Amino acid sequence: MLDIKLKNRRNEENTGKESIKFSLLAAAALAALAAAGMLLLFPRFGEKVSRQPQDSFLSADFVEQLYKSNYVLYKDIRDKAEEKSFDYTDLYLEVEKTDATGLSEQMAEEASECVVDTENLDEYTEYVKADINDLLEKWQSGFLYGISENLDYCVIDDLTKKSIKNTGRNIEALLQSGDTEEKKALPYVYYVRLSYDGAGNIENVAVKDRNSEELLKRVQTVMRNMYFESCLNYIHPARSGRTDTVYHPDENGQSASAVYRTKTPENVTFIYALTRQQVAAMEDMGLGTEINQDYAYY
Repeated sequence: MLDIKLKNRRNEENTGKESIKFSLLAAAALAALAAAGMLLLFPRFGEKVSRQPQDSFLSADFVEQLYKSNYVLYKDIRDKAEEKSFDYTDLYLEVEKTDATGLSEQMAEEASECVVDTENLDEYTEYVKADINDLLEKWQSGFLYGISENLDYCVIDDLTKKSIKNTGRNIEALLQSGDTEEKKALPYVYYVRLSYDGAGNIENVAVKDRNSEELLKRVQTVMRNMYFESCLNYIHPARSGRTDTVYHPDENGQSASAVYRTKTPENVTFIYALTRQQVAAMEDMGLGTEINQDYAYY
């Protein structure tokens, strides 16, 4: 009888051990399946995260691309309006040369102006012109092979009313105020419209985006900055706005001087617009944002 009880106890212990072993194996199997599932789903999680809206169309970086486009397209519309081929420096640089006889290098330095050590001011002027042309040719290349292929644009000379655009859509209807039928018929879910007056000041800014108030402020800020001048090597706008004066002292202490003034586009209107399909295409290229239909003007 005792032997039977011992056997029964051993059987119960073995059964318990087997049950525990089975439970551990089942738990390990479930953990492995869960881990495998996570690995399979990870690419989808990564894709979902990468597609989260990044507000890139609201960003200063994107609006800065539009700023650069203004400088490129302004030359195109001036070429068409006046039926000639302008150099970038014809449009964006004024040079006024004057004599500064008797002005020493020390006096010039005390005046916080720039003293150049080039052969003469003509040589320095060529450096300035080459600097401007090199910069804007880079902007032109970036525009032609960048956003110009992915959005609709229109540039209008406000004096002659001649225009250049890259779309067959009636994008000019975005110049109309209010919700006109022509405007409603357009498929755009995002746009930026602005003008430069005769003095180069920004005016008539209008935008449409999921957050138009934020975009409006961003456009006003970026378009009014001095990014063009800050990118140049030979112009120093921090001294006196868009004007820089340089001196070339000779060995006798006499000097010649030149005033360099950078200019902005004038008497021109720019429109940049995106359809929902164009937004999606840009998102696929890494420019992700959500677009709702909201307007803002000033």
